[in-house]
Amino acid sequence: MADLKNKELIKVMWLPNQEELLFNMKDEIPLTIESKLHLKLLQYIDVSKWQNEYAQKYNNWLNDDDTSIWQIENEINMRMIDSLRKINKILRHEKIFYWFDIDRTYDDNFVWEYCPISKKELIHLGKEFPKINSLVSPKYPLVFPLE
Repeated sequence: MADLKNKELIKVMWLPNQEELLFNMKDEIPLTIESKLHLKLLQYIDVSKWQNEYAQKYNNWLNDDDTSIWQIENEINMRMIDSLRKINKILRHEKIFYWFDIDRTYDDNFVWEYCPISKKELIHLGKEFPKINSLVSPKYPLVFPLE
């Protein structure tokens, strides 16, 4: 956890009808698509293509009950996670996480305890982070809500 102390923590989170994809995890302020970090991310993944494909998956969930978007190991999620693993190796002052949650439609009281990929216990970032960005995986660039 010491490697996170002096870094700005950023998350990738897709939101409908929003161009920005990167958000500061402490204050939820989006980074512009012209930001250096966004431009650096473009070197590892075609962000526009990923956003379009994610939007399609999201629509499939809304309209066709396709729940694959809620599976962390689905290709759309893993492509971003793999890209973040690569970019985080070269970043010096930031660390980027992929925000993920379950479909709260079926379990509104679900509490994350373990990383769904590594099965390792999640790390609590502390009270200076909002509940939506409270838990991180010790092995993967993943952030989860506290509740």
